[in-house]
Amino acid sequence: VYRLKLNNKNSFILKYYPPYLAIDKSVEFSQDRYFVEKNALIILNGRPWTKLNKNSIVYTPRVFFFDDKNYVLVMEDAGDNTKTLFDLLKINSNLSNDFIKSLS
Repeated sequence: VYRLKLNNKNSFILKYYPPYLAIDKSVEFSQDRYFVEKNALIILNGRPWTKLNKNSIVYTPRVFFFDDKNYVLVMEDAGDNTKTLFDLLKINSNLSNDFIKSLS
């Protein structure tokens, strides 16, 4: 994952999905995760509820470019202050940490 910053202060996220774990190249990892993330972002951005609810804690970055052959995704940079779904669940619920970790 790379954050690309342009001279005009805009930034984008570039993701490449290799067929192995980034932290250990000896461990094979399916590139299907590329299609799951790309399609989820495209589907969620096409839903009107994401634009209508101005108080929502959920924000879905837009996909600007994708390359299915090389497993490359360029998406909107949601910013430095974004939180993961797991962070949001911890802040906004009474769920146990074990339950939140089990979601992954």
